[in-house]
Amino acid sequence: MKAKDTTNIWLDIGKAAEVLGLSVQTVKKQCRKGSFVFKIIKRGKQSHYFIHLKSLPDFAQDKYSGEKISDKKYSEAPNWAKEQAEKYLPILKASNGLKGEALKDFINKWNNENTEELRTSYSSLIKMRRRFFRYGISGLLSKHGQHLTGSTVPDNYFEYFKNLYLVEGAPSLRTCWDLTLGYAIRMLDAKRETFPSFMAFKRRLDKEVPKQSIYLARMGETAWNRKYGGYIERDYSNIICNEVWVSDHAQIDVACFDSDNKVVFPWVTVWRDYKSGKWLGWILQSGNPNSDHIFQSFYYAAEKYGLPKDVIIDNGKDYRSKDFAGGSRSIKISTNKTKTQS
Repeated sequence: MKAKDTTNIWLDIGKAAEVLGLSVQTVKKQCRKGSFVFKIIKRGKQSHYFIHLKSLPDFAQDKYSGEKISDKKYSEAPNWAKEQAEKYLPILKASNGLKGEALKDFINKWNNENTEELRTSYSSLIKMRRRFFRYGISGLLSKHGQHLTGSTVPDNYFEYFKNLYLVEGAPSLRTCWDLTLGYAIRMLDAKRETFPSFMAFKRRLDKEVPKQSIYLARMGETAWNRKYGGYIERDYSNIICNEVWVSDHAQIDVACFDSDNKVVFPWVTVWRDYKSGKWLGWILQSGNPNSDHIFQSFYYAAEKYGLPKDVIIDNGKDYRSKDFAGGSRSIKISTNKTKTQS
């Protein structure tokens, strides 16, 4: 019997939802996410979705065409991959129709009567039921899909896609996929119907390029270092409260009106205790922070809590001023000796 040619078959969304076992709305959402190859045809004021058959999972193609693609995959699978399927086939058959407490009772009885290798759990059995329903017997194979087929994205498409996506400030993954599709149609005579889906590109990218490498390429070294860069944790065990202070500026993400009735996002300059994190002295201002704000907030902290033994400051310009780094200017702060020693 001659096999059906499925290279250019488009299913209306109702039929696609039927073979997928999903609602029409869910299929539409998956289309917009790039899970399937689809097209929209306007008929009057209504938009009709059509989905390319070859972009659907194998189990859906099986249902539509009547062919057993999944069974063929099982027969071609290595023996080590079949062991899991051979374990679950009798369990699925024996537990057919059971659910809830009845299924849990069956699992307990099964586990008591069988060896460790044949035992299962409620969550594992539910997962295998779902796989068996969707993919047939090949869904029960160990690591289904990872050793049976490679990526559907050809190397030349993928290299062009990476050159677009893995660049600092590059557009979104979906936009890069659209650009790759346009390039393939113009330069390589590709067809929209057989072009790999957006999700196929994403899966290959996630599989071949580490997450940190993607972040570095797209966000830059500074952003990567803040998120993934190595660091050494400080040892707080030998530090006594109020002996070491730290200071920094931060802009508050709250819009306010200043004295001139202008909208501003105020800055806060803070000195806090390094050990406990307690705020000791701070000052709010609408303009850009400077060394005067640093000293004013330090004065508030020292007046109330006394002087610290050490301070930790960053390498900002205002903290590198002569007032902190050394110079002729001197700052006198009157403090309560009792508070300093407490």
